[in-house]
Amino acid sequence: MAVNKLDISMMEDVGTSANQLVQRDGSGNLPAVDGSQLTGVAPFTSSASDPAIDTNPSDGVGTIWYNTTSGEGYVCTDATAGANVWTNIGAGTGGILPNDGVQQGSSYGFTVGGK
Repeated sequence: MAVNKLDISMMEDVGTSANQLVQRDGSGNLPAVDGSQLTGVAPFTSSASDPAIDTNPSDGVGTIWYNTTSGEGYVCTDATAGANVWTNIGAGTGGILPNDGVQQGSSYGFTVGGK
């Protein structure tokens, strides 16, 4: 008989303790586990405001910024000191970009360009 599928219930060592396999519950949810030993997880900052172009993340590109007031999330996609680009990664719209002098519109309450 060929085994082409492994059912986790066939495993004897499941649970949330050390050296055990984590098993989802009947609703497909993972149980609460300690994630302090996870590696390779991007750092994030939580703040009551959005990042600005001069918000220089020490971890550079890939840094995640979470606005606890609005619920918006941003990721740093260009870490140029004083001219960082923060891209909105949530359901909201609009990233935070440096003004290159060509753009028109409103940003931070100021209107750029126009006649």
